[in-house]
Amino acid sequence: MSRSEQRAKLLALATQIWTAFGVAMQQLPHNTQVTLKRAVVDSDVRWVLSLVLAAAIGINRGQQRESAALAKVRGLSSETFRMLMADMGAGFVAADAERWLVRMPALPLALAADRIDQAAIALTQMLNAIPDQQRALTDWLESDEFLSVGWATVRRFPEPGYGRPSLWSEIPDDLLPAPKAARGERFDRADYSARHPKKK
Repeated sequence: MSRSEQRAKLLALATQIWTAFGVAMQQLPHNTQVTLKRAVVDSDVRWVLSLVLAAAIGINRGQQRESAALAKVRGLSSETFRMLMADMGAGFVAADAERWLVRMPALPLALAADRIDQAAIALTQMLNAIPDQQRALTDWLESDEFLSVGWATVRRFPEPGYGRPSLWSEIPDDLLPAPKAARGERFDRADYSARHPKKK
């Protein structure tokens, strides 16, 4: 599947999470609401977090069963998602989001079923769980690293319904280098070559 198709899948998944945040907003702690509404370029932290969580689900560094099931249903490529985030210098932030995803396994399950209401409940339950957890999340969302990543992600992926084109210069799919074989596939080929030398 092409990189442009994977970008569209990332955007669609992030839009679902963004919509779920909208449903959950009034149930979230006041400080969290204020942080999520903080401006980033012509959008806000809520949209940046939605993109980062969508990328983290697709990459699935923690190998969570629920995220893997969603990736299979949607046809998400973890390698392409990883490259898309690396393009924007957002790889570390996406990896850091994994610690929040493990606290809400119901989120990818709800997204896989297209249940925005259930996704909103999963977000609300995680964000309301423990006061110390709320503070840690707020500190992360207000960090210079997260906000600098937000600047790049919003320029590349405008907020849903905003009507602005992307400000990112995307490389056409036909000009991108062919994807490299996965590590396991390379090992399989090497092993096969060693066991089956060419006849002279």
